[in-house]
Amino acid sequence: MITPGGFRMGFLVFLIALLVQIPIMIAYAVGDRDKQHTIDYIIGFWAFASMRLSGYSPHVAGLENLPRGPAVYVVNHTSFLDILTLSGFIPRPLKYVSKDSILKIPLIGWPMKLAGHVPLGNSRRSQVATYRDTVASLSKGNSFVIFPEGGRSDDGRLQPFKKGAVKMALQAGLPLVPISIGGLAQWYPKGTLLPRYVPRGVEVIVHPTIELAGRSEDELHRMAFEAIDSGLPPYQRAVAQ
Repeated sequence: MITPGGFRMGFLVFLIALLVQIPIMIAYAVGDRDKQHTIDYIIGFWAFASMRLSGYSPHVAGLENLPRGPAVYVVNHTSFLDILTLSGFIPRPLKYVSKDSILKIPLIGWPMKLAGHVPLGNSRRSQVATYRDTVASLSKGNSFVIFPEGGRSDDGRLQPFKKGAVKMALQAGLPLVPISIGGLAQWYPKGTLLPRYVPRGVEVIVHPTIELAGRSEDELHRMAFEAIDSGLPPYQRAVAQ
């Protein structure tokens, strides 16, 4: 089902993406090839402008918890709008471990490639390369958003985490920052071409940073999961095991 609000949001996303292509090319030509933070900020402007002009502005809590330096951001994943929400309303230069299909979308995937976002394929070989490339980029001072569920949740509920994000943080020696995105799945659920309507009532919560020192991999994994789960509305929380 295509609605006027959803169509307008999709149109603005691609229109503003088109308008920022030249600034992104210039930033890539003159920027630091290891970081390309200028491109990250241009992508952040594109996401913020397209979302606000569409009428979408989530409530964001916990911005005081954002670290100043690089970190591994772990976030629940229910919608294509998760990336636009984070890039537009979290004031940090962010890169993503993203499905390789996203990086192939015209006007959107190309800037993400230039910014140094890391593609994730389905094969074991691709996953090993993704892990290696992400750790290398983290070690150069970049922050990454990783969706530890491994894909979008079918029903919006938090799914069990894979352990790659924690392993990457440990190898790079960077803290974990859990973020909960609540109330977005219903507006742009998995399997729909465009948002159903302009999202309302979306809550983004940045939780306190989880430092690595003195904690095991399993403990860090549990702490990140529990933090994200605690910030979700009841209908999105993980099913008790």
